[in-house]
Amino acid sequence: MQDVKPPGHDGGATPEPLADWGSSHPVQPAIGSVAPARQLVVGESPFVSVAASDRLDHLFEQLVRRYGSSPAVAVGGQSWSYDQINARANSLARLLISRGVRSGDRVGLLLNRSADTYVAMLAVLKARAAYVPLAVAFPEQRIAFIVEDARLSLVITTSPYREKAQSLPVGHLLIDDIETELSALSDAPLSEDDAVIPADSTCYILYTSGTTGKPKGVVIEHRSICNFVQVAARSYGYRHGDRVYQGMTIAFDFSVEEIWVPFVSGGTLVPAPGEQALIGEELADFLRDNAVTCMACSPTLLSSIESDVPGLRLILVGGEACPQNLVARWSRPGRTVLNTYGPTEATVTATMGELTPDKPVTIGKPLPSYSIAVLDPEKPVLATPGELGEICIAGIGLAVGYLNRPELTEQKFIPDFLDLPNNPSRRIYRTGDLGRLNADGDIEYHGRVDTQVKIRGIRIELGEIEAAILELPSVAQAVVTTWKPDPEQQELVAYYALRRDAPPLTRREIARNLKSRLPDYMVPRYLEELPVLPMTVSDKVDLRQLPPPSMPSPASDTPVVEARDDAERFIVTTLRDILARDAVSVEGHFFDDLGANSLLMARVCSRLRTRDGWGTASMRDIYLNPTAALLAAHLQRNARGTAGLSRSQPVHRASNLAYWACGTAQLAFYLVYSYALLWCLNKGLFWTNAMVDQPLWLYARSALLAVAYFMGWTALSVVAKWLIIGRWKEDSFPIWGWRYYRFWVVMTLVRTAPVAMFRGSPLYSAYLMLLGAKIGRNAVIECRSVPVCTDLISIGHDTILRKESSLLGFRAEAGYIHTGRVRIGNNAFVGEASVLDIETEIG
Repeated sequence: MQDVKPPGHDGGATPEPLADWGSSHPVQPAIGSVAPARQLVVGESPFVSVAASDRLDHLFEQLVRRYGSSPAVAVGGQSWSYDQINARANSLARLLISRGVRSGDRVGLLLNRSADTYVAMLAVLKARAAYVPLAVAFPEQRIAFIVEDARLSLVITTSPYREKAQSLPVGHLLIDDIETELSALSDAPLSEDDAVIPADSTCYILYTSGTTGKPKGVVIEHRSICNFVQVAARSYGYRHGDRVYQGMTIAFDFSVEEIWVPFVSGGTLVPAPGEQALIGEELADFLRDNAVTCMACSPTLLSSIESDVPGLRLILVGGEACPQNLVARWSRPGRTVLNTYGPTEATVTATMGELTPDKPVTIGKPLPSYSIAVLDPEKPVLATPGELGEICIAGIGLAVGYLNRPELTEQKFIPDFLDLPNNPSRRIYRTGDLGRLNADGDIEYHGRVDTQVKIRGIRIELGEIEAAILELPSVAQAVVTTWKPDPEQQELVAYYALRRDAPPLTRREIARNLKSRLPDYMVPRYLEELPVLPMTVSDKVDLRQLPPPSMPSPASDTPVVEARDDAERFIVTTLRDILARDAVSVEGHFFDDLGANSLLMARVCSRLRTRDGWGTASMRDIYLNPTAALLAAHLQRNARGTAGLSRSQPVHRASNLAYWACGTAQLAFYLVYSYALLWCLNKGLFWTNAMVDQPLWLYARSALLAVAYFMGWTALSVVAKWLIIGRWKEDSFPIWGWRYYRFWVVMTLVRTAPVAMFRGSPLYSAYLMLLGAKIGRNAVIECRSVPVCTDLISIGHDTILRKESSLLGFRAEAGYIHTGRVRIGNNAFVGEASVLDIETEIG
């Protein structure tokens, strides 16, 4: 790569403050050894062999040969196998090459979580290019800077972001609008004739927050990521068949751990739906509903979940310090909780430790192929035993460096003066984190050396926020730091002083300006104006003299509108408590006016669910109704609707006589029905075996018997339905009565007909139509149970009902059978495990 030239590769000198670091005597511990006396721990020898020519897309192709038909991605009731993901990526790679993507190019991915996102990543690599992930929530200014800095040749996105892509100075490809082109291309593996041998080995470039006010691109090679995903998969204990939650946007390296590590183990990714990541009880519901077994997340996200998720057997926390009480809350027999640590510059994760309630939280020991040295922050020696030092990382996982930032690369990636084993780059990365080795050889994390922090697992350079504030003409001074309103929550707070001769500037105006330039997670929740910032004798801001923040920002400039009823008062009180505000207007926007974020609103949502009738309140309700007035009206409408659906109904309790009489009649029907089927089969077999000496006639009679048995048994159910019931109507009747017995007989005949084995086929649809259902052309019905009250069911053209969905036309409740209509329109999709109750209509 021409843009990055790491020290150690070319014998370049280290930066001025570190010029003598290479003069120390080398330390050569044995592989796998721990030397707390020297603040050095070397990971085990790598149990995978990674060559310089290895590529992540080649590794995935090996996984396809191993797990081919296994599900790789499950979303929205659909699943994609490893074979399908790989085949589609092959076609897309050919399309990219035809669009001019060449070896060594960089392709931006402006995509949300979906199967096509993972296909696009693979396709870019198969075209011998490197992918550059972009978050769809990034401001346009930030995306434009990355496009220019990385010199992207193309951006892959989807139709909802067409306008955003069109504003960029580079071409774009809509991945959801190329089906015709893809279908005309081969999905066979690409050969060297399809794409030139790569000019460099870059796999991806990921942008992180930068001290200069601009994000910086971290360049990761194929061999680094290939090593990491294989080492991590085995170290974490992922298994073939695990269902792994994928919730982070691909623009953060945490998503690399969520996506590629499970793939190596043959796991199934279960991405969060929509643009917004799930939080709190909505996340818990999603994990339970989708049978998720493994999840990687930040401690802050994990702490937002109040209920347990019994199916989780493996939880990885990382990105920020993990509180001990959170470990105690989530630990249970049969579940493993791992704490992972590592910067983007070390390819996601470098250390790992198991967390238990009876042991202090540490970041563990290095993963195989990594080494950790705790160095004195001021000079090139190992830190004094027991003292805090700077955590530094070595190994094959180190990034090439920072794109177009040679000075910063030389400053952060120093020569390996310790001569560490398993360190092909011969460099050490200075993380800027403080830590030390304890007596067990585990690494203790103690915060940052510099101004970099992690908020909800995302690395943020405070200098970048300060630079953005100082660019405002009215601001004379600014400093950004962190503040904890409670032990489990850390927020950004910005202190600033205005110029005396400048026009006034409100907090709301500052917040609006920052939101137009920075991602939401980098906009301080607190904006505090001071006459002048306190300074130390060395002319630096004295952080110790800064007052605690008084009010979350931005504050609304509009008058406070008081609550008008009990519902609005309940929401306002909840907002005041959780957002720490003295006054809340019912017309104030949760995010723009009240300074809330999604994690805080998840706590609000949990509180709202405790009110009678509001048990179904969700984050979606909050996003769509972002003021107390709108949310109260919405939740009250839902409560009235729910109350109407759940109105009290009489309970029917059948007499003992009716119960036993109906049961006896059911047993009699079973005996007669089974005897009749067996008698017919026996007679048919005798008729067939009469030709045992004539093979052709034997074959012909066997085929005829099978057809007759199939058609006759199926016809019996259709005829019986029309003779016993006639046409189903919307009605209610008690269980264990005469009408129930007729209902049960028809249900048994309909469901045991052999045509039921052909679910999803046109033959099955024709069968339901003979029973009275209205079914449009090209409809696919894969319901797990055969619909019973077919005259009440209407399904439109080109509609799909996936397997494990349920569509019966009746409901058993309070001792009654209630029959009712179900209408599904054209082009509808009903996902797996969905239940369509009576009186349901889908457009």
